[in-house]
Amino acid sequence: MTRKIGMVALLGLLVACAAPAPVWEKPGASAAEVKRFTQNCQAFAAAESDRRYRYDNPREGSGLAGPGDSFQATMVGNEALIFKNRVFNECMETQGYRKIGATAKP
Repeated sequence: MTRKIGMVALLGLLVACAAPAPVWEKPGASAAEVKRFTQNCQAFAAAESDRRYRYDNPREGSGLAGPGDSFQATMVGNEALIFKNRVFNECMETQGYRKIGATAKP
C-alpha cells in the first residue's frame, strides 16, 4: 500500500517537473532585474524551506529503522518542495511580478 502511494507521489512529481517553468514579468523590469529578483527569491525560498524542514527529513543511516523511513523522507521532501515553491511565488508576487504563460496558475 505504501509503495503505491510513493509511486503515485513520484509520478505526480515527474509530471510537474515535465511542465515548462512559468515566466515572470513586471512592467518596466529589464531582463537583468527579472533574473536578479528570481535568483534572490529562489535563495530566500531555499533558506526558508531548509530552516523549516531541516530536522524533519530523516536521512539514510541516521539510526532510524523500518520500511516507513524512506516513505516518510519522501513525503517530507515533497512537502518541503511544495513549501519552497509557495515561498518563491509569494516572494516574486510581493516584488510586483506575475506569472505568464500556459503553466501560470492563480
